Amino acid sequence: MLGERLQQWHRFVPQWPLAFLMLVEASWLGYPLATELPRVLPHNFWHAEAVILAEFSWVMLPRLLLVAGLVLMGAGLLLRARAAWFFAVLLLVLVTPLLWHTGLAQRAPLALSWALVILLVVFRNSFQRSSVAAGALVTLLVVSALLCYAMFGSLSLGGDFAPPILNPMTALYFSLVTMTTVGYGDIVPKSDGARLFTLSIIILGITVFAAALSTLAGPMINSSMQRIIKGKGRRMKRSGHFLIAGFSPLAQNLYADLSARGLKVTVLLPPERAQHSLPDDADVVVGETSDTTVLKGVGADMAHSVLALGDDDAENAFVILAMKDLAADVRTVALLNDSRHLEKVRRCQPDVLLAPQLLGSQLLARLLNGESMDKDTITTLLLQGDPGKLGD
Repeated sequence: MLGERLQQWHRFVPQWPLAFLMLVEASWLGYPLATELPRVLPHNFWHAEAVILAEFSWVMLPRLLLVAGLVLMGAGLLLRARAAWFFAVLLLVLVTPLLWHTGLAQRAPLALSWALVILLVVFRNSFQRSSVAAGALVTLLVVSALLCYAMFGSLSLGGDFAPPILNPMTALYFSLVTMTTVGYGDIVPKSDGARLFTLSIIILGITVFAAALSTLAGPMINSSMQRIIKGKGRRMKRSGHFLIAGFSPLAQNLYADLSARGLKVTVLLPPERAQHSLPDDADVVVGETSDTTVLKGVGADMAHSVLALGDDDAENAFVILAMKDLAADVRTVALLNDSRHLEKVRRCQPDVLLAPQLLGSQLLARLLNGESMDKDTITTLLLQGDPGKLGD
């Protein structure tokens, strides 16, 4: 029961509470917009004159973009995405000057925004993933902001173009044509200010679209190439193999020793350790080491043994808990990197708890005290469990 609760806690914290608080902050900021938009926006928005849209352009549009950004980045936080974390902090910092500028500064939204900034900084190490979905959310936010900048900027300078840009429909057409660098030439800037504004749209458009292409297409191309390069290993039927979850010097050396003996070994690496020094023909899979879905995908339920050999004791403990939930009969080994965590990891009940630090200190103490040591004593000190289970 305790193990299942810890596993659930690890899956949902801190991203779910932080995403919920982001939604609360967006609701606080967005509620006034819901009541003001019907008053400010004309019925026929796309053909309304620029003068009528002035209040919406300069007062409400920044708030609307901020609210949309908070909602999108909240969704990105659920994916533990680094990009979503960065833009969430940036948007939350912008809440304070925006509220002061619009005269809507209130204690609750301001306090929550800064509390969220502090929490995001505290839990920054929990948001390290590179996700195509999160990249799509960030790209959507940036492209929307650029489009609004181009549209309402061209409306403000409408008289400096020939023919003049007088309504949002014309502004949208001009913005898209300029951002995509098509440039039909039917709307031309006349003043220096309009020319500089048009140049800014072109430069920003090229930059944003190039960044969006690399953000979205890059991971997909990389994933496809990895499937091609490592296709045989990924299609291999895994059964009776040794599964090493996590990465550490011990994990790397054990992989080499097991492979040299002709044994089947699969290595499951966390996303932040995707760059590794294992051989090119190694059966390597990148994914969350404590996720039961990922573990099942690499055949953990049919493995000879699952060895949690990462350099993080907490993650090793969660791997053992996940295996108890997925396949309790599979033999498990947990590496203990810090002896202070001995009792905590032992509560997860791995079949064998590998404690090199304890071995070194105990052997040295016995040697200095002149005590005798035999094979059974060394085995007991090294393997804090039943080593016989691994040889069955």
